[in-house]
Amino acid sequence: MVSSIEMRRFFVLLTCFCFVVLKGASQYFSGTLVDASTGERLPFGHISSSDFKRGVTSDIEGRFAFKLLPQDTVLIISYAGYQRKEIDIRHYTCSSNCVISLKPTPQVLGEVNVFPGENPALRIIRQASSRRKENDPENLESFSYKAYNKFIMSFDTNDLKTITDSLTPDKIDSFALKAIELAGKQYLFLSESVSERRYLRPNKVNETVIASRISGLKNPLFSILATQLQSFTFYKDEFELFNITLDNPLSPKAERQYFYLIEDTLYNLPNADTTFIISFRPRPSHEHKGMKGLLYIATPDYAISNVIASPGKEQNFNVSIQQLYEKIEGRWFPMQLNSDFKILNVAVNGLHLYGRMRSYHSYVNLSPGLKFKDFRSIDIRINPDAAEKDSVFWSQFRVHPLTEMEQRTYEVIDSLGDALNLDRRLLWLKAFTEGKIRVKFIDLELDRILSFNLFEGLRTGIGLSTNERFHPRFTAGGFAGYGWGDRIWKFGYKASYQLYQPYNVVIGAGYSYDMMEAGQPFFAFSTRRNVLESAARKFYATGWDYVSSAFGYAAWEWTPRFKNQIRYVREFRKHGQDYYFYYPEKDIAQFTNGLAIHFLESSMEFAPNDVVTETFLGRQTIRFTYPRYYFTWMQSITSIPGELQFAKLDFKILHRWGRMRTGYLYAEVSGGHVSGGAPYGYLYTGRANLYNGESDRFRRFSLADRSSFETMLFNEYLMDTYLQTFLRYDTRNMLFGRKPNRPHLEVVYRVLYGLQSQADVHFLVNTSAPRGIFQEVGLELNRVLSNLGVGMYYRISPVNTTMPGMSAFLLKLTNK
Repeated sequence: MVSSIEMRRFFVLLTCFCFVVLKGASQYFSGTLVDASTGERLPFGHISSSDFKRGVTSDIEGRFAFKLLPQDTVLIISYAGYQRKEIDIRHYTCSSNCVISLKPTPQVLGEVNVFPGENPALRIIRQASSRRKENDPENLESFSYKAYNKFIMSFDTNDLKTITDSLTPDKIDSFALKAIELAGKQYLFLSESVSERRYLRPNKVNETVIASRISGLKNPLFSILATQLQSFTFYKDEFELFNITLDNPLSPKAERQYFYLIEDTLYNLPNADTTFIISFRPRPSHEHKGMKGLLYIATPDYAISNVIASPGKEQNFNVSIQQLYEKIEGRWFPMQLNSDFKILNVAVNGLHLYGRMRSYHSYVNLSPGLKFKDFRSIDIRINPDAAEKDSVFWSQFRVHPLTEMEQRTYEVIDSLGDALNLDRRLLWLKAFTEGKIRVKFIDLELDRILSFNLFEGLRTGIGLSTNERFHPRFTAGGFAGYGWGDRIWKFGYKASYQLYQPYNVVIGAGYSYDMMEAGQPFFAFSTRRNVLESAARKFYATGWDYVSSAFGYAAWEWTPRFKNQIRYVREFRKHGQDYYFYYPEKDIAQFTNGLAIHFLESSMEFAPNDVVTETFLGRQTIRFTYPRYYFTWMQSITSIPGELQFAKLDFKILHRWGRMRTGYLYAEVSGGHVSGGAPYGYLYTGRANLYNGESDRFRRFSLADRSSFETMLFNEYLMDTYLQTFLRYDTRNMLFGRKPNRPHLEVVYRVLYGLQSQADVHFLVNTSAPRGIFQEVGLELNRVLSNLGVGMYYRISPVNTTMPGMSAFLLKLTNK
């Protein structure tokens, strides 16, 4: 009989034997797929065992792993456009983190395949296209996730390789030698961020940057760029790629625009019965607005599991993107997004800059129960402590630890940033792009230093205001300027304080004595999109008022896209030229030029689709969108007999329709009405842009304005009621290609209807309203030389002007 001690020994030996056998019979194997010639990583390659019972797909970085494989397994590696490769893991040189090189097959997408009958790829494409709505994650009611983003910039290694292969060391430029040495040690730039994104159908997106690290900088201001480089999913009719709009190969009309070919078929992958790899490329007539690449369509859902794409025709950027989707709660959701670009139109000693963005998504929630009220606030917010996260926090989100090159990049660039004080220099540069020069806690306003118009002549002066370094909520500033033509000083000052940050409640007060163009509506939040355009029109304007005003105001935002302001103003306005106002109904029995008026004014701007960010610098609109609505109401206030009482209402609506490939139609509709007796400056003279003086050269060589009547003389009309519409059709890329510096052909049509009910109270000025409807048309060829172009305009009606003999046709320079 066997003793219990012997039985225990037997089981111990049996357990050890089984462990040894199992260990010898199975093993772990991992690797990375790369291009044999360039070393670039290959995403979404298929790796399967020879018996096809096991299979995986390399991730967006080309990585893959098998946990348990029989020791005699032969792996079969296939990748569209590359030669197939087999690996016997018993004889392979490594088993962990292996670098596996694949050789490209010649002419990957070079030939047109002709099929006897219908192309079998079309059936799959049609199925995928018909199920776009049910597979598109942006058709979910709401979702949320966290994203880890990494952005790298360096010199393109292929350029470096070309230089080293083509030249002997003694002939290589010293800069190239340093670049080659640097490229092997570190990158030029590296940044990481972690953000939480929330989405509500149809288009509400909210993002909060909770962690940020930027080489050389402590300021997380530029972390918001991470998610702006490519569309979130690949299902929309048009795909945004680095501000380039391209037609999607899954759109309903794509079958007429693309060639498709089944490159491979994969089996036994997680969450899919069969995955078809289909290459796509645009037909020759569609290259400038199409893409090329690979679609991985997973059945039975006919959903995108992976996609690789780049523009069909080379742009100023050589761009490619990759997207990886995973099935979560029965829906395919993008989990990894790649963007790679090379700047082709800028080179330093033959070296081009290369950029790489990687985004990894985690903590996905497809039913967070979000409501519209959750999106009333800022679209993109950077937490105050975003730049202070420690290594423990970062380890939770980094999919792969930092490499030695990445660590060295932080060490070197951070020390360089401290030495050069890059944070301060970057803020200085940002202020300069906004027309300011930053000097410690003071910003100098560039447009106050020097200006010119035909009324004041040359004007020199200074303008300054405090910035956030002085106080994050309090702002004070002022200006002073001297007109060498009218020999009068203008000056002003104001201060404001933010009371409540969530609704951006601000109160302020000030005083100014300055010039203001007469007869133009006022919109508190309407901003200039083109400084040159505005400055050029002011150069020729002849109707100006001297305005002395003391004011107090309160401003707030119901949402960051709905801005409001109320002002109380005591204003004295005097017309700069000979003018008299006589209004007997209010016991104003004498002719006068210059009246003191007290009024209450309310202004608002509503731009429902703008993207607004908030940082330590305050709120800023980073995406200007349409439609936009502006409104101003003004009511004079007085208790003194004989003082004027009138009300004024102004509105403006901006809208845009169209697409990049078909062009855009821009519309501006505006109008206003004044009730009661009001002096010249508060009425409407029309948005004219044609010099009405004696010098013909100012008309022949003038610069057009994108929101003015080019054939209407300054002060040609005076109205107390008007309605006007500006239409502009920009053909964009239809005629001259997609490159940004190509000319744009634009067609304009403008129309105005106006009335004047009290012409008999204004003297020494033109008081006529348009007889009938004022109309003009124009044709512009913009961006012929940089931003300059030429436009031809024709005055349809009324043909006559206050200057007899002037032609109805005008030729002007344009600036866009």
